[in-house]
Formats: sequence, C-alpha cells, structure tokens
Amino acid sequence: MKNGKNPLSKGGQNLKPGKPEDQLDAAAKAKRDLDALNAERRSKNPDVAQAKAPNVFKMMKSFGKDLKDYVKAGAPNCSEEDYKKRLLTCNMCPHLLKNMMRCGKCGCLVEHKAKWKTTTCPEKKWEKQDLTDLKTPKPKSSED
Repeated sequence: MKNGKNPLSKGGQNLKPGKPEDQLDAAAKAKRDLDALNAERRSKNPDVAQAKAPNVFKMMKSFGKDLKDYVKAGAPNCSEEDYKKRLLTCNMCPHLLKNMMRCGKCGCLVEHKAKWKTTTCPEKKWEKQDLTDLKTPKPKSSED
C-alpha cells in the first residue's frame, strides 16, 4: 500500500484478485440472476414470454385487411364505453408491447385499432360488435 491507498482500489470500488465474476457488483449479479429466472419462467410458461412485435410484412398485411374492412363499412367507430373496455383488455394482455402500445400478435397500434368497430382482437379477447347497421358496399354495375 502506497500512501495508505489500496493498489487494487479503482474509483472507490475495491477490486479483489480472482475470477472476473467475483468482481461483479451486487446490482450486476442481481440483474443476471433475475434475467436467468425470467428466462426459465418464460421457457416453462409461454404466457410469461416477453412479447415481440411481428415482422413488418405481417403488420402491413394485418393493417391492410383491417383498413379495407373499416373503409368498406363506412369507417364506423365503436362507442366510447367499448373503446375503453378494449383498451383495458389490451392493457392486461401479455402480448401488449407497452413501450410502443403495440399488439405483439398483429402489430397494430392498439389506441387506433381499438376505435374501429370492424376490427377484432387476434386473441378474441374483445366483445363482439354489432355490425348489422353498417353500410354494405353496393354491387358493381355491369354498365361502364
């Protein structure tokens, strides 16, 4: 020890000789242990699995279908009460990517899709909407 300082001390943290793993601080060890535990839980129970957004092509396909149905029906929105119920249902779903408010199954932006009366949850968690009063497309005439 020179000048009363520990030569293995760096930035206020005492380093000890040994394996690099022994030098991890308590927070890093706790994080590693938690990550391992979560990985084990996800492998045993798929409902705990961390949701990921589907690929861009799947999202485009899903959005295109929903948009086509929505426009064809005259762009109807569900009631404010149904909208809130849908958002609450999504908020409790393990597939919701909360940092983006995007569904991990279909990739939709939940706040928008939940408004559209013609859309459904890919997990069938939303109440069915009455679509009987919606505009039906007119058949194409044979006259040009």
